[in-house]
Amino acid sequence: MADRIIKVTAAVMIHQDKILVAQRKKEKHMGLKWEFPGGKIKVGETPETCLERELEEEFSITTRIHSFFHSNVHHYPDKSVELISFLVEYLSGQFQLRDHQAIRWVNSNELKNIDFAEADLPIVEKILKGKTRLPSF
Repeated sequence: MADRIIKVTAAVMIHQDKILVAQRKKEKHMGLKWEFPGGKIKVGETPETCLERELEEEFSITTRIHSFFHSNVHHYPDKSVELISFLVEYLSGQFQLRDHQAIRWVNSNELKNIDFAEADLPIVEKILKGKTRLPSF
């Protein structure tokens, strides 16, 4: 297990009452697992700035970060990540899959049937518990 924790962002992106999930490319670490899209925070970057940048780079879309959603640390055998998620509104742009194999817009109750990367599971649990009402953008 790694000593250093890698800070990573994730988008709980909502559009027309659906949530965006993205499938990792087969050849990537945890290939074919699903995730809430985002990426590594660069030095000097805020989590919010990172997430906007990553979403534009990975999908060619414009988004608005609304608020913090959840944070958790997960220890994989080869690394540890702190996954910091935010509620995000999709604004515009035609989705281009640059870093993922597929995307899907799903209802919250569909999340339990998706094969997520382990670090993303606490986000799924929080959504499914329904204690935090997801906004409708």
